[in-house]
Amino acid sequence: MDGKRVGIFMLLASAALVGRLAMAAERLDSITWLSSAPAHSDSRAQNELLIQFLDGQLGLPKASKTIQANAKRSWQMIAAGEKACHVATLLTKERTQIAFFSLAAMSLPPRLIVTHGVRQSLPLNPAGEVELPRLLHIQALAGALVEGRSYGEVIDNMLAARPRDPDAVSFYSAADFGATLPTMLARGRAHYTIEHPQGVEQMARQSPDLASLDVYTIAGASEPVYSGVACPQTPWGRLAIQAIEHAFATPQGMALIRKQVDAVMSADEQRRHAVQLQQLLQRRNGPFKPAPAKP
Repeated sequence: MDGKRVGIFMLLASAALVGRLAMAAERLDSITWLSSAPAHSDSRAQNELLIQFLDGQLGLPKASKTIQANAKRSWQMIAAGEKACHVATLLTKERTQIAFFSLAAMSLPPRLIVTHGVRQSLPLNPAGEVELPRLLHIQALAGALVEGRSYGEVIDNMLAARPRDPDAVSFYSAADFGATLPTMLARGRAHYTIEHPQGVEQMARQSPDLASLDVYTIAGASEPVYSGVACPQTPWGRLAIQAIEHAFATPQGMALIRKQVDAVMSADEQRRHAVQLQQLLQRRNGPFKPAPAKP
C-alpha cells in the first residue's frame, strides 16, 4: 500500500473513530418536539397523540417540551443541529440532506383549493385535473402558499420552476401552517392555495363561507406522500431517530401508524395504494424507505 493510499485509509479510519466517539459522548436525555399544526385542528390532535406515544415509549430521564413553530423556523432549527425533532413533516429528497427520518404516515398529496367561480380560468386536462405549471403562468390568478412548507416533492418541483412574478404567488410565514389561507380565498384576497381537503372541510365546519371553495386534483400529483418525525443529522439526532424508529416498530407503534393513515385516507384510497401502505406497516427489516415515484 503506497503512502497516498495509507494516508487516505488513515483519514477514513480517523473519521470513523471520531464519529463513534461522538455517538458515545451523546446522550438522549430529552427531546424538544416541533409542531406546525394549526390550533384546534385534527392534525394538532394527531401530533399530540404522537408525542404522547413517543414520550411513553422512549422513557427519557427529562421531560420533553413542545414548541409550536412555523415550517420555516422548524427547519432552520433542524438545519442548525438543535436538539429538536419535527413531529410530523413531509419527506423530501432535499430534507433528507439535513435530517434523519422515521416515517409514520402516508397520505395523498394536497389539492388545489380555489375560489368559486374561477373554474373557467383554470387550465384543466381532459381528466379534470389542474395543470399547475400552466396555472402558475396566469398572472390574473393570485396564489397564496406557506413559506418553508413542503407540498410533496412533485408539487414542490412545479412551484420551484414557476415564473418569478412577485404578484402571481405570495408566500406567508404562517405560524398556523396556513390555516388562515382558505379564509383569505373566501374573502377575495387570493384565488387559490394548496391544502389537504380534510383540513379545509374541518375549517368549513367552523366558517361556513369556506364551503363555497372548490377542490381540484393537481395533474401529476397522485402518488402518496410520506411524513413522519425528522431529527437533525448529528450524533444526537441519530440516537433520537433510532429510538423513535424502535418505538414505531412495536405493535403499539404499528397500531398508531395505522390510525394516522385512517385519519387522512379513505378506505377506497387505502385499497388503491395497498402496496405502499403494507410497506409502511412492515418495519421488521429496519426503517421504511418508500419506493421511487412512478415515472
